[in-house]
Amino acid sequence: MRENPIERPAVVIRLLLTIFLGPAATGCATRSEAPVAGDTRRAEQAVVAITDSVSAAVGRKDVPRLAQLLMDAQYIGSGLVIPPGRFSAMAGPAFTELATINQVWTSRTVRVLTPQVALLTGTAETTSQGLAGKATRERGLYTIVFVRAAGGAWRLVSVHKTTQPD
Repeated sequence: MRENPIERPAVVIRLLLTIFLGPAATGCATRSEAPVAGDTRRAEQAVVAITDSVSAAVGRKDVPRLAQLLMDAQYIGSGLVIPPGRFSAMAGPAFTELATINQVWTSRTVRVLTPQVALLTGTAETTSQGLAGKATRERGLYTIVFVRAAGGAWRLVSVHKTTQPD
């Protein structure tokens, strides 16, 4: 049986930290940098709330809200690479071709790596119906990196989606 690398958190975390924060970030966090239990729980709740907000905006086809939530994020998935700040221009038009769309998370795991960095991995199912009546269903495996901004708010900085076969 082939091993799923997403189930090896240490490998995934080291890779993501190297890619997004640079090679110096792959060192172990010191005790003073480690998140405290209460802070970890609040961070996990904030990250889940943000992904819930994204899913709700998808369901409303609210492109301005999606652009706001994703303004700092690079999105890679569905054959698209969308740089930060370009969501409305690059993905927004696709929403006008849909009668309905809905995204439901089927699993989510949040790991707070440091007080300033959190990682969400999970799966979501997106269903839609085009204006012409064509229905689609897509399952995606997501890896999302969050960084805490100077004011304390969590921001999405990277979203990677891999479409899963049925």
